[in-house]
Amino acid sequence: LDQARDIAGRGVLGTIGCHLRGECREDNRHPLYAALLAPLISGGPKDFAQGKLLTLACSLGLIALAYFSCRRRWGEKTGLACAALLSLSWMTADASHHILADVLFAGLYFAALMSLVLGHSWGVFGLLAGLAYLTKGSGHLLLLAPLALTARRLRRGEPALGALAKAAGGFAAGASLLLWRNAVVWGDIFHNFNAKVIFLDRWSDMWRLVGTPTWEEIGPAWYWRRHGAIEILERLARG
Repeated sequence: LDQARDIAGRGVLGTIGCHLRGECREDNRHPLYAALLAPLISGGPKDFAQGKLLTLACSLGLIALAYFSCRRRWGEKTGLACAALLSLSWMTADASHHILADVLFAGLYFAALMSLVLGHSWGVFGLLAGLAYLTKGSGHLLLLAPLALTARRLRRGEPALGALAKAAGGFAAGASLLLWRNAVVWGDIFHNFNAKVIFLDRWSDMWRLVGTPTWEEIGPAWYWRRHGAIEILERLARG
């Protein structure tokens, strides 16, 4: 809510300028969800309900998207099954009544992948992936999909680099605001606070290590030096 109120106070152009100048340095929650919420808030208690309604709308949109896109690709029964699985999911129900970006992120993530499945332009995929990154810090992992498809096409001797360039261009267009800010402020276009937190065993370790020399070392290599293969597999199994 504070992030949405800040965006509302700055206005759209002011928020864009703030990021381009490197003055807006929120590196945990990416701004798209808060930007959608900003026009709905007034600064009072009603803002809490407005935020929950926005998340619910995103959830209903996700279910509709799953139904129509899966129906188009695999038929009516599959579309209904996809919509039913989402509707009955405990995680969907839990996330849909909170003020958070995860449901919007899921919708954009799903839309990006389905754009490839349905044979749309790779530029459309890239734009949706960029908007997903503008919503949540792991959105750039979507770029693994066109990379995998490009490798597959190249092995078959098919042209692929042009399509990959379209995907990269679409992503850059959709996420340009954050990519520029991250490069200017942190020197890493994909910087996000949670990129380090995800390698900690406990959330409390963040409070203990942030601001120390160890914090700068945290990453995949740091984690692998401290954990065996069995521990890593167990953590992946736990999620």
